[in-house]
Amino acid sequence: MVKIDLRPGSSGSKDGHHNGGTADMAKETPIQPLSRQPDIVDVTVGDLVRSERIRVGLSQTQLGESIGVTFQQIQKYERGVNRISASMLTRIARALGVSVASLFPSDEEAPSGRPSLGAIAGGHELAECYIAISPNERAALLGVARALARRNVD
Repeated sequence: MVKIDLRPGSSGSKDGHHNGGTADMAKETPIQPLSRQPDIVDVTVGDLVRSERIRVGLSQTQLGESIGVTFQQIQKYERGVNRISASMLTRIARALGVSVASLFPSDEEAPSGRPSLGAIAGGHELAECYIAISPNERAALLGVARALARRNVD
């Protein structure tokens, strides 16, 4: 670890001697690279965009065309790989017919990094079917879903 003396009157170098300015300091203090992992909030916002896009029945291409970007850019937004600027989030919200606030996680729920049911292909349809069946059928379906989830974890 390199220690740099930043006290008034010091030259800023590790040995206390002035040795050529800021270029030398840059060589002496390594810069940590930023993480390549998407931020959890960006992933959550992207998940909410995807969920709303699916809910209204738009493809990534259709949403992209309506806001002036490619479907590849929509994919990156939805995965949280590329952050969505405030102006772009406003355009997306208008295209989806929702408020900008609805595309942010609520204060009560912390971003988990797991996709919501609405962001998974077939998720909305599954929820609609679940609502349409009887309470006994829901209990049976939930039991099957739990068994499948346990099998995939083990």
